[in-house]
Amino acid sequence: MSGSISARPAARSRSNVSGSAAITRRFYSFEPLTLVRATQRPPESPTGTVVPIRGMSKYPARVISLSPSRGHGVAMKTFFDSNLARSSRARFLIALVTATAATAAVASQAALATPPARIAPSSMDRVDPRVVKDSTEAQHGDTRVRVIAYGNDAEAALRRSGATGVKKLDLIAGASGLVRADAVNAVLDDSGVSYIASDAPVQLNGASTPALSPVALESELQNLYPEVDGATDAWSSGIDGTGVGIALIDSGVADLPDFKGRLTNVTFDTTIPKDGDAYGHGTFVAGVAGGRTSDARYIGVAPGARLFALDVERDGTVHTSDIITALTWVANNHTNLGIHVVNLSLSESTPSSYRTSALDVAVEAVWRAGVVVVVSAGNLGANQVNFAPANDPFVITVGSSDTNSTSSTTDDVQASWSSYGTTADGFSKPDMLAPGRGIISAVTAGTTLDRIAPAENHVEPGYLRMNGTSTSAPQVAGAVALLLAQRPGLTPDNVKWLLRKTARPVAGAAPALAITAALAFSGDVGTANDGLFASSGLPATLDPARAPSAATWGHTAAEYESIKAWAKAGDAWGKAGELWGPMLFNAAIANHNAAADWMLARQFDRAADFERLAAGNWSRLGSPEGAGIAWELAADAGMRKGDFALAATSFESAARAWTKAGGSDRASASWQRAADAWKRKPDPSRAALAQANVAATWNAAATWNAAATWNAAATWNAAATWNAAATWNAADIWG
Repeated sequence: MSGSISARPAARSRSNVSGSAAITRRFYSFEPLTLVRATQRPPESPTGTVVPIRGMSKYPARVISLSPSRGHGVAMKTFFDSNLARSSRARFLIALVTATAATAAVASQAALATPPARIAPSSMDRVDPRVVKDSTEAQHGDTRVRVIAYGNDAEAALRRSGATGVKKLDLIAGASGLVRADAVNAVLDDSGVSYIASDAPVQLNGASTPALSPVALESELQNLYPEVDGATDAWSSGIDGTGVGIALIDSGVADLPDFKGRLTNVTFDTTIPKDGDAYGHGTFVAGVAGGRTSDARYIGVAPGARLFALDVERDGTVHTSDIITALTWVANNHTNLGIHVVNLSLSESTPSSYRTSALDVAVEAVWRAGVVVVVSAGNLGANQVNFAPANDPFVITVGSSDTNSTSSTTDDVQASWSSYGTTADGFSKPDMLAPGRGIISAVTAGTTLDRIAPAENHVEPGYLRMNGTSTSAPQVAGAVALLLAQRPGLTPDNVKWLLRKTARPVAGAAPALAITAALAFSGDVGTANDGLFASSGLPATLDPARAPSAATWGHTAAEYESIKAWAKAGDAWGKAGELWGPMLFNAAIANHNAAADWMLARQFDRAADFERLAAGNWSRLGSPEGAGIAWELAADAGMRKGDFALAATSFESAARAWTKAGGSDRASASWQRAADAWKRKPDPSRAALAQANVAATWNAAATWNAAATWNAAATWNAAATWNAAATWNAADIWG
């Protein structure tokens, strides 16, 4: 029978919880660029300065002039000659940046030039811009803002400020609580606090044993995914995950016969039932990971694994601190309870860099403790991968494939709504795919999921059909359980390496899970994540390992440029961009410089990589125009390399960025260049899709209407993150 564990309760109380940078593109070319750093204006030039960079006297002069903009950041102008395209050693010219009164762009000290009244200017580098925004927009001083505080005495500091619902978060050396908007300064002034981050809302990404007889299974199974993944081959070999524990951080799991004898419920609030799931999402996910019906019709990937259901859902909402609390429990109990993998079919609802995300700090701590972390990519489509924890490079991020309703893998494609792209930190996500369309699993009658599902998705009493990356991630978590049941000595880095190594290719997308190949692999197992920097959760200005050296790398790059050592200069600028981290303006400029040097080194793939990083920086800075330009430059690098797929996808990203900026003409031009690149690939179908967008797709009424997938109210609803409109889009989830 199932067990039940009650963790230490968290105090809670009900409280009232609560523009963008303009870039004007004048011209760009594969030519030398001179740059100025917004945070490094020479003191002797208070009204403006002309700054030539990198000793590029061989090329026509280009400079950028920096001057104050009436107290609202800086205005940048560029001057150039028009005959730039002739040089064979070309360099990018980035567009112009004008920070205006509408800016106050929500990232880094450069973007926070005009501090809101509630936060002291001297404290701006010690507070998450999202907290600044929440506290500034508060209607009353007693409005509560959800925060996570770092520091050696963070818990006590929050209590001293009068915060409610305070929870200690040992895993990240911090604490969370609800702070009055007019008390944020008091928390910042407390010596026990080094930094305040946002306790962001989190949303679910879906809703997108004895050995089993393979003969019986193939005739009885109602789902395709066990066969497509290769789980049926494992079962026929007697491998079903027995002896391995899977932790499911979700909305809880109902104690159904599908999990009989293998389910342990864990709660963190004594007011919540220990063995229920009022929402239904966690039960569905558990069924995919390790459910098993007595008639063998619905069987998860690892039907012999033990399941630990960690319920983090409260009154229809969940926040980052709730997830961290659950992850802390996993870190503290995994050894005694045999938990080797944790599944998170959820993500934060606001984008972030993995380097400054409290949730990413926590998942990395669990990973280092020896537990494999599997997370869902999200259901937002292209270039939407900056949401923790899916943005973390250490974990296994899982997107959805569409099997086209066949057991053959030859016709599999990436699901149209599955999130994919390059993170702001430069990592390609997802890491792998698993089936995510038409997945059937258990649900309890009367739960939210049961009530909102269309009638046609109720395939029979107690079972629903659903789409989403929430259904894909638990398949990989189950696969990890199968792999560790066979080879218990593997580390998380070994597991990630092996699953990626043996995954099968999917055209134009991340590879797909292939359990049979992973279990059959007989070579030396390598390690993933070599050379990655761990998240500190802190901005560069507060991370002593990063901030001082960023400027040093910039100086080093300039010295390499003076002797035309372009590859070394590009590498140095890349390190500077990485270290600038959340100081997004600095990072964008450094990444662009790196791209320019790699172009001169004729390593066009590296140039494209760094322009993509710059695009992510500009996007997070609130500058879609800057992102559009950077994506175009990345595409041009792809064209120079002859990688027409890279060029085409980058032009498509540029088109989307220009659409957000309101530049329909520029968006149409980028779509046309994408179509041309796909023709040169050649990929006629992708070319046709891009061509179809050239004339009419990019008017605002067509793209952003209420019925569209990207409805802001549906995607970014912070007050009701888990409501039906936000999470259960009928076209995507129930298709």
